[in-house]
Amino acid sequence: MMDITKLAMATSKFYLFIRNPTNISHFFHQLSFNSKFSLEITRKMKSKEEYCIDVSVFTIIHIGSWNKMKQTVYITGADRGLGLALTEVFLKSNFKVFAGRYMNDWTELDELKKEFGEDLDIVSLDVTDQKSVDEVAKYIEKNAGQLDILINNAAIYKDRSEDIFGEFNYEDMMKLFDTNVFGPLRVSKSVVPLLMKGNRKILANISSEAASLTDSWRKKEYGYCMSKSALNMQLTILQNQLKEFGVKVLAFHPGYVRTYIFGEFNPNATIDAIESATGIKEQILKAPAIEEHMYIDYQGNKLNW
Repeated sequence: MMDITKLAMATSKFYLFIRNPTNISHFFHQLSFNSKFSLEITRKMKSKEEYCIDVSVFTIIHIGSWNKMKQTVYITGADRGLGLALTEVFLKSNFKVFAGRYMNDWTELDELKKEFGEDLDIVSLDVTDQKSVDEVAKYIEKNAGQLDILINNAAIYKDRSEDIFGEFNYEDMMKLFDTNVFGPLRVSKSVVPLLMKGNRKILANISSEAASLTDSWRKKEYGYCMSKSALNMQLTILQNQLKEFGVKVLAFHPGYVRTYIFGEFNPNATIDAIESATGIKEQILKAPAIEEHMYIDYQGNKLNW
């Protein structure tokens, strides 16, 4: 196992000699990901088992063993409810979390920041704004260089439409599609190159049982249900293309969670956000194979398309 705590520093450069470099490319990746270094690496073969690496240092930080570097997760809609719970459970699992914040008046993320410090980066994010989405992607690239897990959680429910005999509010429905369908697509597109560099390569999305065509039972809620069905179609297309790059796409029904999805806290739901978030995290960390069914609930049960 390589230990890089014993780096010899001479003026502005480190000189590191590694023997038996079976995972040298992975080492380069991990070093550049976790350090705020600008690396100019030259490999000079001194012998069959020794490389010389010239590392120009711009910021010197403490580095432990390379294999202990934190994995990264990007969670959208992390202000409250399920997104906040997902942020908490991944922080407690020793991840570096990039948490997308939309509502600055909610302070729960700030409390987590006090507890977890630099392991939590709170980033301003509006998934309906391409500039906002691109700025977060650039921030993650600059500060991490790669991404292990994306969780598209940001979504809305509000729709003043009634059933087929009542009034429809098409403006509300369009907002549902912009947030629930195009929002995840904007975010996914912005960080797919980073996911392809990651170790876990998981593109997870919070869908809903309301997306199921086979098990459709509602007589209204057109906008929300159609937006989630469209999201699921989006995810199947993404999986078709990204499987050759080793990226696994997932669509989660989180359960009937006590959250603010209706605008106010829903105490009548059946499970707590932490319970759902913990289940989702466990399913993600199982590292499901590409060919496994991608539409599941927070306990890993398969849902019908």
